[in-house]
Amino acid sequence: MQAPPQALPPQALSLSTSSKHFLKHFLKHLLKHFLKHLPQALPQALPSQYKEWKKKALEDLKSRFCAGEEAITHGEQTAKNLYSHLVGASHPNTDESQGDIEIRFCTSDEDCEKAVIDSKVPIIAENQQPLQWKSDELPIKETFDQWRHDEDLMVYVQPSSRPRLKESYEKRTIREVAEKFLTDGTPKDPWNLLDCRCPFPNVHPKFLVSYHCRLLHFIQDGSLKNKSAQRDAASTVEVWQYKMFEKGMLIGQAGANSDFHIDSNGWGTWITVQQGKLGFLFMANFSKEDREAWRKDRGYNNGKVRY
Repeated sequence: MQAPPQALPPQALSLSTSSKHFLKHFLKHLLKHFLKHLPQALPQALPSQYKEWKKKALEDLKSRFCAGEEAITHGEQTAKNLYSHLVGASHPNTDESQGDIEIRFCTSDEDCEKAVIDSKVPIIAENQQPLQWKSDELPIKETFDQWRHDEDLMVYVQPSSRPRLKESYEKRTIREVAEKFLTDGTPKDPWNLLDCRCPFPNVHPKFLVSYHCRLLHFIQDGSLKNKSAQRDAASTVEVWQYKMFEKGMLIGQAGANSDFHIDSNGWGTWITVQQGKLGFLFMANFSKEDREAWRKDRGYNNGKVRY
């Protein structure tokens, strides 16, 4: 982080017009650079907030399994595994002088565009959601309103109470899911919907629509054009399949935790929190050796768990 400019000595105040012009723009650029990089240091400057979150998260996780006993449900197993990882976890490094950067905090679209190209670490950004919610309703209510004419459709849910030796999921109707999420404020058996179809448009981060972030679009366009520039050159099924790759919706109640996992197909994943708070754990500097060890043992810890 660059220090702010110090006060000028008295003799520097008597400048020609050109010098004043140069100094004005120099100070403006310096201040912009200073403010632009200030948020990068905020996580290091506010350690108490992160320690408090970790303390509460550990207490919550510990309340969801019995120490010394084998887990009976998927919820218990997930809570036990996450607890073992979070106990020794720390906040990711953002200072190059302290070693490898483990996370990027972006404060502008330009920062995000650069980070997504040359960064191999998680990227955190603000104000990237173009979708505007209604001001008089919570996002969860507006979400289920979108399904009000399709309440008999089925979707996979993950109740925490599912037996550990069985599949972690079961089918429920949208009607059942809506009732659970809209009326059960403090669930004893929290649910997760990890792969639900998203009914909303314009959910991509703003910086991903720039010219430099359109590789997926070019691949889609090249695959669908079928030697024709007509809009109907591709079948409806083909177009729909690509849309399903682009976006999805995750809905979870408090306490419905997701264990460590690697998203399938190698896609880059952007998570935008629409309501509530999200705790995010990851293993920094995850190598090929780490991946192989984790594949053999899902409780593997490379000693670099960050939150």
